[in-house]
Amino acid sequence: MIKSIDIKKLGKFLIILLSALFLLSACSNDNVKPMSDAEKAEQQATEQRACWQKEILSMVYDNMGGMVMKMHKTLTSGALSLMMILFGVWLLVRLMKFLSSTTEENAREVWNEILKKAFICLLCGFIASSPASILSFMNLLIFPIYNAFLEFAGEILQVGQKSLSEINIFGKVVTIDNAASLVCTLPKGETVVATATAFPEAPRTMMECMICAVASRLSIGSTISWEIMFSDGFSTFIIGGVLWVSFTIVYLTFALYFIDTIFKFSMMILILPIFIMGYAFKPTKSWANAGFVNIMTSAAFMLAFSIMISMTLLAMIELINGNPNIFNPENPRIH
Repeated sequence: MIKSIDIKKLGKFLIILLSALFLLSACSNDNVKPMSDAEKAEQQATEQRACWQKEILSMVYDNMGGMVMKMHKTLTSGALSLMMILFGVWLLVRLMKFLSSTTEENAREVWNEILKKAFICLLCGFIASSPASILSFMNLLIFPIYNAFLEFAGEILQVGQKSLSEINIFGKVVTIDNAASLVCTLPKGETVVATATAFPEAPRTMMECMICAVASRLSIGSTISWEIMFSDGFSTFIIGGVLWVSFTIVYLTFALYFIDTIFKFSMMILILPIFIMGYAFKPTKSWANAGFVNIMTSAAFMLAFSIMISMTLLAMIELINGNPNIFNPENPRIH
């Protein structure tokens, strides 16, 4: 059975619908100011910052940072007392060695050594026993150096792209995004300062833009490899296929290595109080050195990876442009 239609209600609905359509269609682009070249480049750079690897990296960085910084309060409690106990044990062993030594030792040198050790133990114990002191130590030494590595890696990724906008290979044009030079820069207002509940924003911002910049360059390499693979000749098909598979595998998996470095870095930050206390004694001093090296290695890995990707892509471009008779015989060399 067909129900009767309410003409009045239908009319009201159509009037509202038409009004909404006319309102939306009234938005004209005549008064919109055209974007300058700098604004267009910035818009392209903003788009390049978006990649699926960035979301995974940000999630890991934020979660690990929150967990590690919150656990410092528990790990640092009682550190000063433990440090004094360890100093007492060291002092007892040192005095026994001094008293039982068959060779004569200078008592002044021994007591100077004891006083220096007491000062170092007190200083290390004080830093390791206070979350605020640990936080100040990280903000003064660790995170600025770590962020400097990331900024340098971002600069490396720009090598060879500022003067090249496209490359012609076998008659097909591959566009290279020059907006990449605007990506890896630290936004205003972000500082390299950690808090009691999170890692600083600046390293995360640099890693986010760097991981997307690496992904962008790997995509360029895959595109060039694809064009080589489907050009004339069986040998070029094999070479292009190998390059395309290599770039694709790296594109899909390199984010795991970045995440692994963040995990290692977070673990080193977590046990930083132990490294600081271990610095006071010779047998455990190597722990502190190893911890600092591991922290810097995580940032150096990203730098090394950026250099490798940048140099690989630059070598491919120079090889293609340097041999126009092979890769583009019907077109002149493009700079």
